[in-house]
Amino acid sequence: LDISARAPDQIVSPRTKADSEIFNWGLRRFLDDARTLGSVRHPNIVRMVRFFESNGSAYVVMEFVEGQPLNTWINTRRPLPQQNALNIVGPLLDGLAVIHKAGHLHRDIKPGNVLIRADGSPVLLDFGPARAVRGDDQKMTALVAPGYAPEEQFHAHGKHGPWTDLYSLGGVLYWMITGSRPTEAVARLRKDVMTPASALRLTGQPCPYTVAFLDAIDWALKPYAEDRPQSTADLRARLGIAEPEAAAERNQRIDATVKIISTGMSAGTLTGTPAETTGTSTDAAAGRFAPDLLRRVEAEAMMLLGPIAPMIVRNASRKATSLTELCNIVARDIDDEKARALFLKKFADDERTSPP
Repeated sequence: LDISARAPDQIVSPRTKADSEIFNWGLRRFLDDARTLGSVRHPNIVRMVRFFESNGSAYVVMEFVEGQPLNTWINTRRPLPQQNALNIVGPLLDGLAVIHKAGHLHRDIKPGNVLIRADGSPVLLDFGPARAVRGDDQKMTALVAPGYAPEEQFHAHGKHGPWTDLYSLGGVLYWMITGSRPTEAVARLRKDVMTPASALRLTGQPCPYTVAFLDAIDWALKPYAEDRPQSTADLRARLGIAEPEAAAERNQRIDATVKIISTGMSAGTLTGTPAETTGTSTDAAAGRFAPDLLRRVEAEAMMLLGPIAPMIVRNASRKATSLTELCNIVARDIDDEKARALFLKKFADDERTSPP
């Protein structure tokens, strides 16, 4: 970065005294964004396992996801049937809805940031450029993925919103069905020279895509933000993808989490700082569970659930009357069956039951 440098001892610091203010602001902003993103969980979004400060800088740790990048996976599958494309974009829209509801944008959706698991399910990766949209605070670092970035990402004062990510996702869909990257957004402002997705139906050859599907892609790729879908629900409806039944319940949980964070949950709680210094689950269940036991449960849960684990354990400790019940409540949030079973097994033989 122009404003900072890393010394031989690996410590990062502002280059000059004048750079200190913006450096410290950026560091705080990064941690604030990581705090909120770390609380959000969705099966089609890479999970932020932890974030922390060290060496004068800040870091995030993401879970390891096994699979193939979309741009590799698709090579042997073109022309991609419409339903297959919807099976990929539907879960990604669901995941983006969660991120947008938490007040954040991804800002770097492109084929290389979509991974396809062995079961065919997609995962959206790389939340490094993600940023919160804070009311009128629209100034963001210019970030451009050629072909997939909308015009507002080409400068620092563009009006960003859900429509920003939807342009990028529309670009991925366009590339999936045409094999070509969209024309750069700024080159389309005066005169749109890009061949629309709907032109696939004008070739005289059989087309595997419906008019509504192709029109939805063209809508997402409108050069001007106000002409695009304004929410994931808008694009989902145009594509004809039903909203998952679990979405409402998950959205309620996100609302509750974001509210807790915004009203003062400590940074230590989300970064895994020991409970005695942060006032986490230990306070909520004082006298019911041994503090060291709760810390062990939090530590194990954090490896599976990420930074939101202490809050889940805290809530569970208010309801549970035994260690077994506590662990069973926490385990409900562990999606992977094997991981859930291993988590429960770790505490199954623990003789320190909840009541003293």
